[in-house]
Amino acid sequence: MVPADYVAERIAARYGHPARVAHLYLFRLKPDSDLTAIVPSVETVLTAWVDEGSGLGPTSAARAIEQCQAVYGVELKTSRPTTPLERRRQMARSVLFTVEQPDVDSIEVQLMSRALAFSPKGDRAAHEVWHRSGEGWYSAYQPHADQ
Repeated sequence: MVPADYVAERIAARYGHPARVAHLYLFRLKPDSDLTAIVPSVETVLTAWVDEGSGLGPTSAARAIEQCQAVYGVELKTSRPTTPLERRRQMARSVLFTVEQPDVDSIEVQLMSRALAFSPKGDRAAHEVWHRSGEGWYSAYQPHADQ
């Protein structure tokens, strides 16, 4: 497996937690793509994964975008969801990321996680560097180093 693909799969596995309650739309974009959009354009997507309550799984870019846009377009009737589906949609997130390998010993990930409706956590941007080791690749991400 190409190192960049390995790292992309590790990022997807990180978001594929079985206890996830909210809907999730995860998109790996082409290098140097714009991460500011909430829903990406189909031309920029390399790989897509969706979790709408049955676990995170790969899907076509067009289908993932369609599903993400449908949730993004839903107007919440109240600030307090009344059904589990409304709750999952209210907490839904779109995660866009790129994976680039600037040299043979490192891989850089740019990631933007955004709420589709509302989230007390807000948006999250991350820059993560992965390094080669004798046993494969590892993340050198330190969340508090960005602050």
